[in-house]
Amino acid sequence: EEARRLGPETHEVLHRAHGPEHPLTLRSANVLGAALAASGDHEAALPLMTEAVVTSRRIHADDIEETLNATGTLAVAHQEMGDYHLALPL
Repeated sequence: EEARRLGPETHEVLHRAHGPEHPLTLRSANVLGAALAASGDHEAALPLMTEAVVTSRRIHADDIEETLNATGTLAVAHQEMGDYHLALPL
């Protein structure tokens, strides 16, 4: 329960301090999204993970570690939800 409270707070602090494109902010969004998905809250998780992928692809390349990690996390979340048609193209 404490992790569910601290995760969003930490992400918000990083977002304010460093901006949405900073690697720490992107990693925070991805980790928070993965934690939310693991707890079954895909509705809250997917926007965070999608934004991490979109932003990472825009400012980095597709083959950079951060982009690959974020993309893989998002694909797993879609797979867990049974949305294979969304996971496969990632």
